[in-house]
Amino acid sequence: MKLIQKALLAGFVASASLLTGCASVNMAPAALDAELKTFAAPPADMSAVYIYRDSTIGAALKKDVRIDGRTIGETGYMTYFYQQLPPGEHILATESEFGDNSIVLDAKAGQNHFVQQYIRFGAFVAGAGLRVVPENEGKRGVQSTKLAQSAE
Repeated sequence: MKLIQKALLAGFVASASLLTGCASVNMAPAALDAELKTFAAPPADMSAVYIYRDSTIGAALKKDVRIDGRTIGETGYMTYFYQQLPPGEHILATESEFGDNSIVLDAKAGQNHFVQQYIRFGAFVAGAGLRVVPENEGKRGVQSTKLAQSAE
């Protein structure tokens, strides 16, 4: 009986660490983070997207983010990315349980767009999803996170 209790306790501790631990990613300079949090509009012939992860669920996990097949980087706990893009449709993707989950962003010239990455638990491993959020919600999410270093 004690062996079963120890096994259950070990499983609980491992599960709890996945829920509460923190994933470490390379961070961008604090000055750039502060500048991007002014939410200045991009140049008139470009659009911009903030992709942020502000949930404590799955804090120990890192998840890749891609735009049009190009890896932007890995998100960690309470991080975001900023990218300027040409206007038009772009495919944003994040790694999930059995492949990528993706959305289409219709980026408008001269505008900022906000996308939240969220973690969800799957049958075997945790996956991630993306959703476009309204500007006021996106700004709050970005303000609560820190700029991660892009892969580029």
